[in-house]
Amino acid sequence: MSKPRILCDLDGCITDFDSGACRAHGITLEEMNKHRKLGEWSIVRPMGLALGIDNFTEHDFYEPIHKLGESFWLGLQLLPHAHELLALLDKYSDDWYIVTSPIRGTSSYVGKHKWLKRFFGQEFERFEITKHKYLMANPNTILIDDNGASCQKFYDNGGRALAFPTLGNQFHYYVKDPIGYVSSGIELAIKELQRCI
Repeated sequence: MSKPRILCDLDGCITDFDSGACRAHGITLEEMNKHRKLGEWSIVRPMGLALGIDNFTEHDFYEPIHKLGESFWLGLQLLPHAHELLALLDKYSDDWYIVTSPIRGTSSYVGKHKWLKRFFGQEFERFEITKHKYLMANPNTILIDDNGASCQKFYDNGGRALAFPTLGNQFHYYVKDPIGYVSSGIELAIKELQRCI
């Protein structure tokens, strides 16, 4: 069986960014999700509604995150399925990497780097922190990402992409079994790869 290279996003696939952002604003994820529309990617609007702030902007959203600096990223918890997802990566390929997008400023680079080293061990080097995931696209590489736009751009640049089901994308119907959905998607991609050989 031909094994693909697999790139897996960090926030929203392995770590719980949404809960961390809610904590930074002093509310719960449940409070924010009451205002979220299924499939709505950005949590800026529902966050503002949960806080009762009119004209809540992206700047307002990121302000407490920037104030917390790298400790925000270091404090992100694992999502409940994180270990299963990592086991899935090992099952289908020994050539997998974590790819994660930074936000402006340096604290997310440093915080994410430290989080990865703490979780995977100091020798772990199989990761990239970049907004330009599409540059790694090729027919033998699968991107797993909760951001549908990132998946589309990866696909448009010649890669294979699999959206990880969350409340914030069009695959929210599968949030009760995201691992099953991802596993089926990887198997389908591998079959397509074999047909191309």
